[in-house]
Amino acid sequence: MFNLPVSILIYISLIWVIEPSVARGKNVVSLIAFRDSNGRLHKRIAPEEIPHREPGSQAISNSLGSMEFRDYSKPSVNLDNILGIQQGKQQEFSAELFPLSLESKLSLVKDIQIFASYVRNDVETYNKICDPNEDLIIIAPTDRAVSQLSLKPWQFPNNIGKLESMGSTEEELDTAIQENISNFVRSHIVIYNDDKNSYKKISPECTLVQSISFTENERGTSQLSGDILLKKEGDAYYVASTRDEKFHIIESIENGSNGIILTVDLSLVWP
Repeated sequence: MFNLPVSILIYISLIWVIEPSVARGKNVVSLIAFRDSNGRLHKRIAPEEIPHREPGSQAISNSLGSMEFRDYSKPSVNLDNILGIQQGKQQEFSAELFPLSLESKLSLVKDIQIFASYVRNDVETYNKICDPNEDLIIIAPTDRAVSQLSLKPWQFPNNIGKLESMGSTEEELDTAIQENISNFVRSHIVIYNDDKNSYKKISPECTLVQSISFTENERGTSQLSGDILLKKEGDAYYVASTRDEKFHIIESIENGSNGIILTVDLSLVWP
């Protein structure tokens, strides 16, 4: 058994913890292609498990290999600020008490691992979650909520079954599936900024926010200027889609150094 110097062990540990952004780009969806008895091409997502990572440093590597750190002069994401409610002490010190990044938090919340796997398969969004200077609100549906959808998230809104029956090429199916995954993930994540461009109070108790998907695809097409509703009643927080305005209680709030994760037994998009 070799006795390595402490300095080498520390270096090896840092290389493992500080995962390069280039390596993150390899965490793309794995697709299985096959043809049925009629010769039609079909695509399915291969089963994937999220590699376990112990909580680590808040540093990450950019494309040039240099480390980036959180600018802690930036205010942390706070739901009470967004809702226009006087801030409580518990949330005021949340960033200091819970310094892990959203990247680490996602792998630790056991009830949202299906959603977490889809996040990892949207490389652009996953890199935002890994960025220590982003401020994100992740509204994460539980595994049960995702499982109860009539179609899997990669099957809509692009109708994969219809594309297969029409004889679409493998490349066309891959593109459609990736678009569906990105739409599902980005419909549950809000990029927060404290100049209030990302949210709008529409009533004394309710605030409208914009998911990444909304800002990319639907800005200017809705009078509401948003697609997610947040409110607080007593000590409880609630979330709803503007599609049906049916509020569901937020089951837990995980505070990270670069945002928060709201766990809810609800998918904000459905077929």
